Amino acid sequence: MDFSSLLSQEINKKRKANDRGRISKKGKPSVPPKESVPDEEKQLATLEGEQKQTQDKDGQTTHQDEESELVNSISDEQLREKLLEFNETDTDSDKLTLVKKLQILTRNQNRLNKYRDQIQLESRLHEAPEKKMITMESILNTHKFQDELYVQLRVYIKDLIKEWEEEESKKPEQEALLHETKVDLVKVLYKLRVHKLTPDMLTSLTTIMYYIQNSEYRKANESYMKLSIGNVAWPIGVRDVGIHARSADLKIAKANANIMIDDKTRRWITSIKRLLTFKERQWDKSHIA
Repeated sequence: MDFSSLLSQEINKKRKANDRGRISKKGKPSVPPKESVPDEEKQLATLEGEQKQTQDKDGQTTHQDEESELVNSISDEQLREKLLEFNETDTDSDKLTLVKKLQILTRNQNRLNKYRDQIQLESRLHEAPEKKMITMESILNTHKFQDELYVQLRVYIKDLIKEWEEEESKKPEQEALLHETKVDLVKVLYKLRVHKLTPDMLTSLTTIMYYIQNSEYRKANESYMKLSIGNVAWPIGVRDVGIHARSADLKIAKANANIMIDDKTRRWITSIKRLLTFKERQWDKSHIA
């Protein structure tokens, strides 16, 4: 091969190399270098960190705003006067601490007042025992008579406990059972005081106590069984009490029976059965004698 041919080949090689260089300079390489690929995990971590810092700052700002609003909600003079009503003479704490203390004292006082009102309502029933008696009308209209029923049920349950305590022929195992029953009934007594029973449970419990008051223990037991499996215990034989009542009365057991809702609910429902058993036993003794 002569020199001219070799020269021609070298020129062609350089021309091709220059063409590749121009493409590269235009920023269109076929494969980007590794270090130019963004690290997504690092970017995500950075973004999350920034978001968390923003949230922390926002939360801190909100908390500070709430505290500032709390401090400004009452004047220093009013705060001192209110605290004096509770015999509080703390002058060393800062205003925010004193305002929070006043909130707690006020909340506790409100609870105490409500409890006193409840005791007063119950005392009226003790003064007029006939008012303790539950009527069929109140069972069929629990929404209308619920305030009265909550008081009647609390009073009657406590009366049954007292009767059991005063029973002379209690055996040691009965003493232990009575103590356990009293502990387990605290839950329902509290619910009755704050009006927190569901409408279905209120109806069922009222029906059971109605039958116990009238010494109809078979019907009371049947009503208890309805309550425990999750059905509404309407008075036996009652059907025409509206669409809600009919649909509830026709239900078979719910998927989650009342007695299985939670351990405390199971315990107080079981304790109602113990009170029923006690009254049955008491009734049997009086009739055998």
